[in-house]
Parts: sequence; structure tokens; C-alpha cells
Amino acid sequence: MPQKYYQDVHVRARIREFMGAGPAVPTAMFITADSSEAHVQYHPKAVDTLDECLRRGLEIGRSIWDRDSLLIH
Repeated sequence: MPQKYYQDVHVRARIREFMGAGPAVPTAMFITADSSEAHVQYHPKAVDTLDECLRRGLEIGRSIWDRDSLLIH
């Protein structure tokens, strides 16, 4: 049911915030969006593809490489 969950405006806004895809230039260098199948390799995608990936119900991840923030120390 990810498609239904991802259609909630508040959920999408929070995911976009976490991914660094706010109203300004995205801060995440890339996202991953792939099938939930265990054998799938993750392929980097541009952050601006996030909305389409959410519509398709894909598993979303973000790079720890970020333009503005230190995510891991």
C-alpha cells in the first residue's frame, strides 16, 4: 500500500524535507528508488525524480552525501 500512503500531502512533504528536496535546490546529491524485492540493486537517481518515484510506490532512500549538511560523523 505504499502508493496510498505516499499520496498523503503531509507524508510527501516530510519525505521531500528528509530527502533535501525542499523549495530550494535539493541538498541530497541523489536518491535511490527501486522495487522492494531483496535482490534488486539500488541505482542512483536525480532528486527531482522523487515525486514520480513516490507515485510508483518505490522504496526510497537518500544519499548520505549532501550539499549542505553533515549527515554522519
